[in-house]
Amino acid sequence: MVRIVGGQGITQNCELELRPVAECFRPGHVRDTGRSAGADHTERARTSPGRCRGIGDARMVSIDDDTVAVVPEQSGRRRLLWVALGIVAIAAIALVLTLTGRPGSGLVGSGSSLAAPLVQRAAVDFRNAANADDPQRADASGNDWVVDGSGIEYEAVGSLGGIVALTDGRASFALADYPLSAGELEQRDIAQFPLFIGALAVVTHQDVAGGDELRLDGEVLAAIYLGEITRWDDEAIAALNPDAELAATEIVPFHRGDGSGSTYGFTRYLADVSDEWGAGPGHGALVSWPAGVGTSADGSGGVVESVSSTPGAIGYVDVGQAERASLPVAAVGNGAGEYATPSAEAIETAIADTDWTTDDDYATPTVATGTTPGYPLTVAVYGMVKRDAGASLTRQALSFMAFLLDESDVAARDLGYVPLPEAGSVAVREYWAEQLGYA
Repeated sequence: MVRIVGGQGITQNCELELRPVAECFRPGHVRDTGRSAGADHTERARTSPGRCRGIGDARMVSIDDDTVAVVPEQSGRRRLLWVALGIVAIAAIALVLTLTGRPGSGLVGSGSSLAAPLVQRAAVDFRNAANADDPQRADASGNDWVVDGSGIEYEAVGSLGGIVALTDGRASFALADYPLSAGELEQRDIAQFPLFIGALAVVTHQDVAGGDELRLDGEVLAAIYLGEITRWDDEAIAALNPDAELAATEIVPFHRGDGSGSTYGFTRYLADVSDEWGAGPGHGALVSWPAGVGTSADGSGGVVESVSSTPGAIGYVDVGQAERASLPVAAVGNGAGEYATPSAEAIETAIADTDWTTDDDYATPTVATGTTPGYPLTVAVYGMVKRDAGASLTRQALSFMAFLLDESDVAARDLGYVPLPEAGSVAVREYWAEQLGYA
């Protein structure tokens, strides 16, 4: 078995196999199946027997994912020649894979599902901007890789999954809703920086009669996820919603089961406002949820589906997903003793006093939660790349992130995000220049 490793970790498994053939035949062919990396696919060559005089026993060199030609055996020399040519062909395939990476793709990113809608929109806008209107733009900006038929692929596997993919070389950039610590950055050889601002929504499957929106503060949310408040008509919820008629139904909490920036942001808010939560589950992309309380769901999509289909449910997802699913969004208590929903104005208030400079590679979370005015479940979305800024794919990733930073304001607001303020963009650009040599 021969394993060919191509660009961005793409592999092809090959085996050289000698197989006798009784009759003459039509040679097989080599075909790129275009299937995703990481899986072994075996498609044997199809040969058609035929009649051909003067050719005796035959041998075939085959490759998983299709074949190179069958070699007739008339003499030892000819057999060796054909085998040598087959090996050269395999080497050529390896070279092509190394140079081009995954067929039909260019830059691969991975990570936050919260960030996915904006990344997908920006990828299209980025390609259009680099494409037809100004043919010289690509050469000037170094973005000819976008014009030549390749593009940007983003895999919304969750923040932790994206960080792992970047570390392992399966992605050239990652997006996460939380920052890595200084130790993790050093261990993984990663640079990180804020790119734009998002927010989490507390969503419910609970009709509230007589009030505007359901109000929940951090203490109540922590008690729900600790299993201490189990019904919607609990007196603690009723005290926050004096004008609402709360149904006497059971609360069914859902949370993310994967490593998630949404979980990091939600549990960080709970830890900031609830001593019991801070001393217990704490905060992180993965936490030990209290035994017997709540149900895990697969990704943000799983949380949306579970809350939508379960009466009495509660969960947390990004604002855009909540809006698209038409789920009721709770007003959440902030550090000023007010209740806020995730509007653009409330998100901008939450980041108004943010210092966008850094002396620790942005390892300290950029946005405070629970202790400031504005919407308390506001989160920064961080871009992450390897610290090999001279590498082609890393520079391509930074080129796309610069587009996200500077030219995606309208798309960001359309999709429920908030762009970094000018001071934030300037600070990130300075960080790129100082730490990555990219300007």
